[in-house]
Amino acid sequence: MKTNYISGIFLCTLAAVLWMGNSLGRAAGGNGNSTVNGCGNNGSCHAGGTFQGAASIIVKKNGNAVTKYIPGTIYEVELNVEKTGGTGTPAGYGFQLTASKGNKDAGVFSNVSPKGNTQITPLNSRTFVEHNLLIPSGKVTVNWTAPPAGTGNLTFFASAVLVNGSNGNKGDSPTLPVTLVLGEGTGVSSEDLPEGLSDAKITHNSRTGQPFLTIVSQKNENAEVIIYKSDGQPVSGTTFYISEGVNMIPLDESGLFTGVYIVQLKCENGVLNRKFLKL
Repeated sequence: MKTNYISGIFLCTLAAVLWMGNSLGRAAGGNGNSTVNGCGNNGSCHAGGTFQGAASIIVKKNGNAVTKYIPGTIYEVELNVEKTGGTGTPAGYGFQLTASKGNKDAGVFSNVSPKGNTQITPLNSRTFVEHNLLIPSGKVTVNWTAPPAGTGNLTFFASAVLVNGSNGNKGDSPTLPVTLVLGEGTGVSSEDLPEGLSDAKITHNSRTGQPFLTIVSQKNENAEVIIYKSDGQPVSGTTFYISEGVNMIPLDESGLFTGVYIVQLKCENGVLNRKFLKL
């Protein structure tokens, strides 16, 4: 199945984000079929541009990138398109974004921005987020409500194009399609959290891979973070000051071997444990 997806992505490169032959968006314009990965298999390609570009997808919660989703939770999906080389300056950008599990929608999109330049379009029993007008900044955000428990791994697909603003398909530069796979995580039970905390999870820096214990606190306090081996033997311990709001406590994995560890947070009103996988 994975091979089929990858093949489909590269087959779509020739037709990718075509601006979908149409400045009002491929899906809304009905210019050919948009497929599970957001690329069309019909219509004319944008080509001949002198600029080079790239697109990236980030899924965030409370401003932090995530690699897993909690079923039913609302996230912010950020699509960034930027010029990476070539000559000249694009007049703006077009794009298409979707999320799928197999050949079905995964989650629900809402509240896309920039307003007026973007739209959420249903087509052929699928849902696509795409441009409506030229996107000046190359940045698009949209809320995404994660699907129900049991969905498992899902994939975001996006393609974009850097355009010269001539309202045609010549002199424009499509990016390579981009994907982001999210695994399904486990929700946080309110009974699991010490009084004064409203959220706690292991997160990672999307660029460096640095792990963090990310918590949302309702007050200021001192706390201790201890990392244990799976057999209960402690391997490190550090004291941190936790402030009201979101706190990202870095976890030092430099001396750890590959395996499962327990991160324990000891705070004024209780103890919290989270599993941590050192790759």
